[in-house]
Amino acid sequence: MVDYSGKISYRSQSLKPSEIREILTLTEGKNIISLAGGLPGPEVFPKQQLADIAKRVLEDLGDNALQYSPTLGVTPFRNAVASFALSKGVKVNEDDRVAVTTGSQEAIYLIGLSLIDPGDNIIVEAPTYLAALNAFRFFGANFISIPLDEDGMKVEMIEREIKKAKDSGKKIKAIYTVATSHNPTGVIMSDDRRKQLIEIANKYDILVIE
Repeated sequence: MVDYSGKISYRSQSLKPSEIREILTLTEGKNIISLAGGLPGPEVFPKQQLADIAKRVLEDLGDNALQYSPTLGVTPFRNAVASFALSKGVKVNEDDRVAVTTGSQEAIYLIGLSLIDPGDNIIVEAPTYLAALNAFRFFGANFISIPLDEDGMKVEMIEREIKKAKDSGKKIKAIYTVATSHNPTGVIMSDDRRKQLIEIANKYDILVIE
């Protein structure tokens, strides 16, 4: 056997086992109801509708449906996403580069890769989505935790933490929140707190990752 341990990068050696992976291992292929992690009920999967859509895409688009696509994603789909966001009141400029990812985890990883330097501080909810913490920690982030109640993150505590961090010379790069259907608590941030969060982020020029 060849020993490759000496070839592994320092960053990869710093990785810890994913809690999400371990949780899913417990449930895979087993006829159990697990309280370890949240899995959607398969009875709500639109299997027939998805099969019909896949059939229609292959018949109507043919070769284009199976060909390599731009890195950001298939253009008609990206345009549809932008139109959907606009219909919900989200401002989307013509030069905004909407990107498609394979689920939220890839998006979180790419955000970390693009934004986080070792030693950057990120404000997070306590508790929050484990896999996001793992991804941000991989890029060297430190965390400042803000507790939750029935209305979501206690936003009124954020400004105090920002001032405390500045006084000690720490740089806060972003605020990470799961504002709707919070993972793992399920709470939804109130509209008043959402507005307050945006006001604080604008005041201190801090990014919000939601």
